[in-house]
Amino acid sequence: ALLFREAEFHSCRAPLGSARLVEALVYLHNNLKQPEAALGVLQAAQEHYALQVKLSWLEKLGRWHDALQVYERSPPRGEFALGRLRCLSALSEWSQLARASEAVWYHMSHPQQLEAAPLVAAARWHCQQWEAMELVARLIPSDTYEGGFYRAVLATHRRRYEAARGWVDRARSALHPELRAIASDTY
Repeated sequence: ALLFREAEFHSCRAPLGSARLVEALVYLHNNLKQPEAALGVLQAAQEHYALQVKLSWLEKLGRWHDALQVYERSPPRGEFALGRLRCLSALSEWSQLARASEAVWYHMSHPQQLEAAPLVAAARWHCQQWEAMELVARLIPSDTYEGGFYRAVLATHRRRYEAARGWVDRARSALHPELRAIASDTY
């Protein structure tokens, strides 16, 4: 598939439809654990077709600093705010993430808040902002790995060790099917 897509990319003379082709090549190289090749595809697409690089491509390639620079120049609303939080989380900039989430939280839609909740909970935990962590952890479904994990952290902080053990068991139960799916994909 990669060989076919690369041949198609090199034979392409017009940028029409090249965004989908570039995205397919980035996806293939990324899945093959070739981030340098994927970045090379993006650079070639910019040079030859003046193709605008999508922020999602930068995130998928782990180019967190590059994506963060673009997000910080964008209006702090909606998807741009969520993208900024993802970048700060990937870069482990917990204090910045906590401050940024305070500034944008009420400008985000409810689905975006639900997506951002695990990122913000991690930031609150690292900054030891326990009450704020508890508020945001409530948004994370308790039957998910993240929900069980952050509730276990909060219970441990309160020295409620039996409750923490229960939350760890729930997190482990939620994680088990995910690990099985990942293991079956790799073999």
